Amino acid sequence: MKLKPFILVFLYNILNAQISEPLSISIVRNDGIIVPIARYQDSTWKKIFNKPESLAVYERYVPEWYFQNNVDGSTHTIRTGVPVNLNYDNQSESTWGYMGNYTFDIFKTPISLRSTVGIATNLPLPQVKVSRLSRTDSKWSQLTQLVRTDAKDDSVALSEVVQLNLDTARIYYVDAGRTIKSDSSCATSLSIIQWVYDNAQTMTSIHRESVIDDCDFKLTSGMEMVPYGGLRLEGKYYFVISSGGWEVADYSLVTISAKGIQTILGEQP
Repeated sequence: MKLKPFILVFLYNILNAQISEPLSISIVRNDGIIVPIARYQDSTWKKIFNKPESLAVYERYVPEWYFQNNVDGSTHTIRTGVPVNLNYDNQSESTWGYMGNYTFDIFKTPISLRSTVGIATNLPLPQVKVSRLSRTDSKWSQLTQLVRTDAKDDSVALSEVVQLNLDTARIYYVDAGRTIKSDSSCATSLSIIQWVYDNAQTMTSIHRESVIDDCDFKLTSGMEMVPYGGLRLEGKYYFVISSGGWEVADYSLVTISAKGIQTILGEQP
């Protein structure tokens, strides 16, 4: 049976998320606060994070958000509440967001994902599934071997792997390292973050950073690139990742492919 042309067009638009109105992306924290990150209009992205003057506009045009919880995979609609001025841990600048009407069990939130549990959009677009890889998964041992080979260090161990599920591939964000020297007051450690592209046939490292840090972990926090969520828009995958440091919370919007990571908004990895 052949599909009619208008059905094919409909399916194409669903899969590639063709939009005719402005798209807004926010992160959602485990305290229910919504923090706007970026806006897409006329094929152009604009960063709006930490811009108090934009709050009145967002309160008027974004009455609700469509949210996917990375902790349990559930989806929800969140109503936009009053603007709030908040500070992240150790952050020297104020951050603006909204109080949302969604609450959940903060004790189920992975510590390494900090206070962010997913992204939300003002349009009901399908989001990329984000999950933590189990240590018992066969991919964990494969990733361990890849990271150790690249580091030329067989003592490196993985601490966490975040998995992004695409249509035809998987992307892994790997947090790894090892202790170099430890005493009663402080430990010097090697920290590694690595992005890996897996097309089911081969695993390829597409981005890697490493640093030797002491007990304050300031250098380590500055290279963190935890993925909070993603979506497919007009044939491309876009992801929100952390790009701040010890004293500043910030976010970047990137595309990720087998060729590497390309920054659309924010700091270059």
